[in-house]
Amino acid sequence: MDESIYNLINCIQKGDEDALLEMINRFEPLIKKLSKKMIYEKSETDLIIFFIQILQSLDLGKFSKFSEASLVRYIQVSLNNKAIGCSKRHYLYKIEEVHLDFDMFYADTNTGVDISTKLAIHELLELNELSQRQREVLKRYYLYGYSDIEIAQKLNISRQAVCKSRNRGLNIIRDYLKIDLLN
Repeated sequence: MDESIYNLINCIQKGDEDALLEMINRFEPLIKKLSKKMIYEKSETDLIIFFIQILQSLDLGKFSKFSEASLVRYIQVSLNNKAIGCSKRHYLYKIEEVHLDFDMFYADTNTGVDISTKLAIHELLELNELSQRQREVLKRYYLYGYSDIEIAQKLNISRQAVCKSRNRGLNIIRDYLKIDLLN
């Protein structure tokens, strides 16, 4: 298939899967190059999904006045910007993950919690059902030994909000453990 990019995108927007595969094949070298720079496991998949979204939502009317090269350049720049954005998010996530792990192992030893218990608590805190606040309150309370008042001051919330977050988080963990034990 040796069609113009403009015609291929038009066909893609009408649901032509062969045109979509042709476009993916044409841009595969760029996608592979960008995904290698991104250094995380699913980067190529993320870029392909984004590429498909671009092709399906592109307003071809805006590009009718321009050459095909400008359309290609628009797609290249969009993919490059997406790669940069994903890399930044992945990098920030990794920094947060390392920070949490570091905090977990070097937290104040006055809590009297041994490392195997800390690891179990850390695993439970990764439940998707927990909100970020619940996760933070439980971590500070059980891993670091902070009081409700100290947590409230650090998170700029009331002591009652700390207590509610902790109790709701514990209920979510209890429900998870009940389901896990039954299976």
